[in-house]
Amino acid sequence: MKFVPIKMKYLFICLILLSIPANAKPLFTWSQVVNNNQLSVRAIVLEDEQCPIVNVDDQELEMSVRAFPQKGVFNDKVCELLVPQTTSLISIDNVDLPVISRKIRKIAVIGDTGCIVSLWGTRLSQQHCMSSEEWPLKKILSNISAHNPDLVIHVGDYLYRAVQCIDVERCGNVYGDNSETWKADWLDPSMLLSGKAPFLFVRGNHENCDRSYMGWFRYLDPYQYSSSSDRCQNFTDSWEFNARELDSKNIDFYIFDSSFGNEKNVLDSDIEHLKKQFLPLLKSKSSSVWFLTHRPVWSYAVLKGKAGNLYYGNLAQQEAFGDLFPDNVSVILSGHVHLSQVLDLKSKKQKHIPMQIIVGNSGALLHAVPKDMLLFEDVEMGDVVANTVKSDLGFGFTIVEIQESKDVDNVMVTFYNSSGEKVRQFYTKS
Repeated sequence: MKFVPIKMKYLFICLILLSIPANAKPLFTWSQVVNNNQLSVRAIVLEDEQCPIVNVDDQELEMSVRAFPQKGVFNDKVCELLVPQTTSLISIDNVDLPVISRKIRKIAVIGDTGCIVSLWGTRLSQQHCMSSEEWPLKKILSNISAHNPDLVIHVGDYLYRAVQCIDVERCGNVYGDNSETWKADWLDPSMLLSGKAPFLFVRGNHENCDRSYMGWFRYLDPYQYSSSSDRCQNFTDSWEFNARELDSKNIDFYIFDSSFGNEKNVLDSDIEHLKKQFLPLLKSKSSSVWFLTHRPVWSYAVLKGKAGNLYYGNLAQQEAFGDLFPDNVSVILSGHVHLSQVLDLKSKKQKHIPMQIIVGNSGALLHAVPKDMLLFEDVEMGDVVANTVKSDLGFGFTIVEIQESKDVDNVMVTFYNSSGEKVRQFYTKS
C-alpha cells in the first residue's frame, strides 16, 4: 500500500505533461522579406498547438503568435520570428528554410495566381480549379523550383474564390476570406517553392478592404499584425528592400501598395494618398531600384469583354507620380492584367519613365486578348509614348537574371509558359 502514493504522483505528473500543448509539426512554413531589411520566418499550426522552435544560426529561438484563431473563419494559428537579413541558417524540425542569398542573381516573378470563382456583373465565372491545364499554378511553381531562384516575388492577387462554386467537381466548395480558401488558393501550392527561396509579397486589389484583406494581413503582410477591427487600411506604407547592402550588384526593391482605388473614377484624396506613399522613393540613396506595384502604372491591352475594351494602366498612379520617377528606377514590375507584357516608354516632357513589365499570368483565368493585337508601336498614352508594347498569351512566369556584365542593360528577363518553355527574352537595366 505504501507504493500507491508514488504511483499516483507519477500519474499526476503524466496528466500535467499531456495537458501541455506540444510543439507539433507546422502545417505550413516559409520565409519572406519584410520591412526594415528583415526576414520574417512564418509558420501555421493548428489552433490548439504551440508555435514551433526555430534554429537560427545554431541558436534555438521561440516564435511568437502573429495571429490567433478566429472561430469559424481562421481555424489556425500563425507564428512569426523576425531575423536579420544576414542570417545564414534557419530550420524548423530539422527542415531548412531559405535565407536571403548575399548575391541575389536569379529572381522568379509570379502574379495573379488564384483560381477564379466570382461574379463578373451578373455572370458567374468558374475556372476549372481541379485542372492543372486550366489552373496551372502548381505546375508553374514546380517549374520555377527547377530554376533554383534566390528570391520569389509575387506581385499580388492571391485569392480569387470569392463566391460559392455551383459545379463542385470543377472548383470545389471553399470560398471567401478564410483559412480553407487561403489554403486552397495559395498556401498549399506555395509549399512547392517555400523551401527554395524567400518570398517577397505585394498586396493586390484582391487583398483590398472590400475583398480578402483579413487573410492578407494575417498571413502575408510585411508589418506587425493587429486583430483590431480597424486593422484594414486602404493604403499601407511603402517599404524598401535594400538588397544592395548585401552585394553591390543586387537590385533594390521599392514595394508600393496600389490595392485600393477605382480604375476610372479617381478621387483627389486617393491621388494625394498615393503621392504620399511614393515620395519616400525620392530620398532613396540606391543607384538601382525596381518599383513593385500590383496595378501597372502603364499598360496597353485590348481586353475582350471588358468595359471600355482598352486598358491604359492605372490612372490614379499616373496622375499621382507618373512624371516623378527618379533616374535610379529602371523598371516598374506589376501584375493585375492577366497576361505578360513589356512596355518600352518615353515621356513627351523629357521626364524619366521606367520600363513597365507586367506578370499577371500565373494562374487566374487569362484576359482574352486578340492575337492580332499583341504588338503595338508608337502608342500615345497622355504624356507618355510607348515605343513598343509586346504582349504574350498563355499562363506562365518570369525569371529575372542579373548578368555578370559591365553592359548597361545587364539584366536578362525571360517570360516562360506554364510548361517552362521560353516565350520571350529581353534585356534591361538593373
